[in-house]
Formats: sequence, structure tokens, C-alpha cells
Amino acid sequence: KANFGFDQRIARRNTFFDLETQIGQLNQGRATQRLIENNNYLFELTLDYNKVIAEKHKLNLLGGYSYQRFTNSGFNASAQEFPTTAFGPNNLGAGNPAQFQLGSTRGENTLISGFGRINYSYDERYILTGSFRADGSSRFGTNNKVAYFPSGAVAWNINNESFFPEDTFVSNLRLRASYGLSGNQEIANGQSLVLLESGPIAVLDGLELQSIAPAQLSNPNLQWETTESFNIGIDFGFLSNRISGTMEYFRNDTRDLLLFLPVPTTTGFTQSLQNVGDTRNSGFELSIASRNLVGEFSWTTDFNLATLQNEVTNLGDLPRILQGGARFVNDFTLLEVGSPINSYYGFVFDGVFQSEEEVASSAAQNNAAVGGRKFQDTNGDNVINDEDRVILGNPLPDLTFGFNNTFSYKGFNLDVFIEGKTGFELANFTNIDSENPIDDLRNRQTYVLDRWTPQNPTNEQPSFANPSRAYDFNSRVVEDASFIRLRSARVSYAFPNLNLRGISSLLIYASGQNLATWTDYRGFNPDVNSLGNSNVRIDYSAYPLAKIYSIGLNVKF
Repeated sequence: KANFGFDQRIARRNTFFDLETQIGQLNQGRATQRLIENNNYLFELTLDYNKVIAEKHKLNLLGGYSYQRFTNSGFNASAQEFPTTAFGPNNLGAGNPAQFQLGSTRGENTLISGFGRINYSYDERYILTGSFRADGSSRFGTNNKVAYFPSGAVAWNINNESFFPEDTFVSNLRLRASYGLSGNQEIANGQSLVLLESGPIAVLDGLELQSIAPAQLSNPNLQWETTESFNIGIDFGFLSNRISGTMEYFRNDTRDLLLFLPVPTTTGFTQSLQNVGDTRNSGFELSIASRNLVGEFSWTTDFNLATLQNEVTNLGDLPRILQGGARFVNDFTLLEVGSPINSYYGFVFDGVFQSEEEVASSAAQNNAAVGGRKFQDTNGDNVINDEDRVILGNPLPDLTFGFNNTFSYKGFNLDVFIEGKTGFELANFTNIDSENPIDDLRNRQTYVLDRWTPQNPTNEQPSFANPSRAYDFNSRVVEDASFIRLRSARVSYAFPNLNLRGISSLLIYASGQNLATWTDYRGFNPDVNSLGNSNVRIDYSAYPLAKIYSIGLNVKF
């Protein structure tokens, strides 16, 4: 089998600030045009072989080769100081030539893979799977572009054994185990190389000259991040599979983490991508499907839960690694052996200064004042500084669960799905911006109306007057994010025994999504990350989940 594929995405964005906007007034109009193109080329060749030997032996062999190439390019141009705003963004040349700005980018990476797999089963009782793949990525160093990832799995269908009794309480029983390696290459292109970029403007003999400067340090030893996975599980069924499910234990050990580490500023840079450290994720997963009631009135339930224990297991010679950066706040997460990855790391809020005497008798801290925030001197040196920061929370949930129930009676049907997560925290950067905004014109959360004043000497809400930005990341903004959510509900009615000409079925329904969330978290959504898929998790002005109500009609003619 040969597979050829090509995906292309072209995006264009034009913006224009006219004289009715602040930016437009300051610049006599400002226009920008941007063009982005992303291409993905794929060639894949596989050979599949199946053989049945003496009915009981089944063999499947698969081998293949894959080539994938990604390219991306971008162009942008901007101009300002227009004699008229009538052109909008469509005549950049009408702007002041001295204010023209141009930019362009191009990047590419290639992924080449060879892979093979063998599946063998004997009498539908014993199943063996083995696979091996070699993956080469252009993103890594010269000597480490290729990595090898083997895996294997075994299963035993106990219910197919001759000794397994029929017509018993247990109707299905299967044991299985697997082990394997997988790789991660999700980093930016060219991270192992010395990249060049446009540098500052140099003036020589009165002439302005564009300079070219290195954009990053090279790391020729950069290599794949590898995860070693092991799991063992059991699949079961009871009462002729009216109750069925799976239960398993998993452990994933990830080594050679791809992390940005600080480097001496004498190099001209502040950080460099390195392979450092190991982490472990382990836990249990349980999934159960049950047909509770059958007949004219039926009720089915699907339930799943998963536990997770995450910890950093090795950092080499490094005692700790600080990460995280958003809204002028940096190094607010911690990697330390024995703690969850990217644990929140900051100061412990210890109430509000109520008097000048309390300020004078407390540990020294910047901008300390009556009505201001007070922090714990955790190391006892009588000074509040970076050495007083401690772990404030875990961004990864200890327990995740989902619970779905479906009820049916004649033509009526009700489906309700509930989900939840517990045992984790979330950094509420929206509240940081509310308590210490970058400028005084920004909106604030309503809870600041209960701030400390001489007439309202609360010990919960500070005065929010001139706080030190150095202490912004503290236990006030790391909140318990555990929640239970009514994710969806749907009720419908299917009209039975229709006798309408040309209509074979008719169903009406009403449904809702994100109907209710029960949580102590003060933000809009406790299950959000403004940094996308990063395991550094924050909520920074994230858009709230929309409640969606729908009514509909399904007709078959």
C-alpha cells in the first residue's frame, strides 16, 4: 500500500488602525499585512502479510517506511503616517517610507521512519504483539537524529480456555501486559543549531547598516525525549457481559526531558534547550459499562476514573530547575526531585499588616505598609526574599472521573454526563492582574471592593495600594481547582409507529452543554490552561466555557 498526502494552509490577515483609535491617532493611521503558509508532505509505504496455519495459528506481519516534510513561511509588512485613511490596509506604499517595516521567515523539518510489527495468536487464547520503529528527526543534533523504539504486548483470553466454566457469573476474563518506548520531538525547528537573525542597526560613518547576530546557542548533543511505558491490566465481564470493564496499572518513565535551562549571560543568551531530568507518571485506570435495567425501561451506566501520581525522579547534578513566565512574572514553577513536575513555587501569604507596629516587628520586605500583604518568613532569616518561596500546589489532578447515564422508556431517552477532577491547583493570573495591574486603567475583580481600609480592617483582602511586584506570585493566587461539572444532558422523544406519507422516523430533542460547574475556584473555568498544551498551567484571562442550549428535530424521509 502506498499513500501520498499533501496538506496546505494559507492564512492572510490585514489590520488597519484608523484615526478613531488611539494607535491610529498616534501614528496617523497604521496598516499591516501578514501572510502565512504551512505545507505538509507525506509519503508512506507499507507491506502487510496475513497467514492462518492449521486454523489455530494466526500470523500478521507489517513493515513500512514513512517520509514526512513540514515547511512554513511567513511575510509581514507594515506602514504608518498615511495622508488619508481611505485606502485602509490596501495601499501600504502610501505611508511614510521612513516608517516602513518588513519581515519574513521560513522553516522546515523532516521526519523519516522505518517500522515493523508482528501479531501472533494461538487458538484465540494467547496473543503476542511486537513492534520496532526507527525514527529520524532533523530537529536534533548531528549524532542523535535517529532513535529506536521497540514495544511488545501479551494477552491471555482466559475465558477461551477449556477449563473456564460456561454459564457462570464471570462471562469474560482477559489478562494483558505491555511494555514499550516512545519518543517526543515536539520542539521548534533548528534548536540544535546556531541560528542567525536580524540584529540591531549599526551606524558607521553616518550610515545605518543592518547587522546579523546569533539567535541562540547550538546544542549538537540534543536528542529525543524518550518515554518508557509499562502497563498491566485485566478485562472482565459479568452476567453475560451485562457488566463489563477494564482495570489496569500504568507507569510511564520519561527521560532526557527537553527543557530550557538558564545559561550564563556572558554567552549573550539567557537560556538553551537541553536534555535533562527524568519524570515518572503512574496510576490506576478503571472503566465500567453496566446495563443496569433492560426491557421497556432501560438504564445503562458508563463510568471511568484514573489516578495519577507524578514526580520528578532525576535532575542530574542540578538541585532544581525554575520555569514559567507570564505577565512580567518569571520562575513561578519548580522541578525538584520528589515533587510533581512544574509545581507552583512562590511566597506564602500571611495576612494583612494591621498597624505600623506590626510592620516594624515583621520580617523585612519591600513596600511593607499598613494594609499591605504580609508573607511568611519560611527560612527564619527575618528577610522576605526568594529564599522564602516554597511549593504552593500541584498543577496535575490526582483523580479524574466521568459518569454517564442513559435512561430509555418507550420513545423517551435521557442522557446525562458528569465529569470531574480533584487534587490539583491552578495559578489564577487573572487575579494577579486584578490585585496589581500593569496600569491603573485596567478593570479589577469585584472582590477588591472589600479591600483593607482603616474603616474596613480586614485580614483577607489587602489595600492593593502600591504592592511590590516581586511578591505577585503567592499562595493567594494558587487556588484549589477541584471541580465537578454537568458536562451535558440530552432529552429526546422518538415518535413510534409513524404513519405519515414519506416520513419513516421523527425525533425531537433538547440538549445542553456545560450546564453547571461546582468548584471553589474563583475563575471562570478551573479546567483551563492559557499556555495551551504546556505542563506549566495558568489561567490568564481565559475565555469561559459557553453554556450551549439546543433544540432540534430529526426527520427521515
